Amino acid sequence: MTAGPPAPAPNASSANRGAAAPSTTRNVIANWLWYLLVLASGFIIPRLISDRLGKEQLGAWD
Repeated sequence: MTAGPPAPAPNASSANRGAAAPSTTRNVIANWLWYLLVLASGFIIPRLISDRLGKEQLGAWD
């Protein structure tokens, strides 16, 4: 079996040099939104658990 001709190298002028910037910016924003969501849930979820279970079931944790 012989391989076909090698694929041509991408031309520097045809390469999309700005493609990484929007995706990097979007990823940074998504990461910060995720951190904010985790931080907010750390304050909200324990209070919901405490309200639902009550002092009898929580015991020493309350």
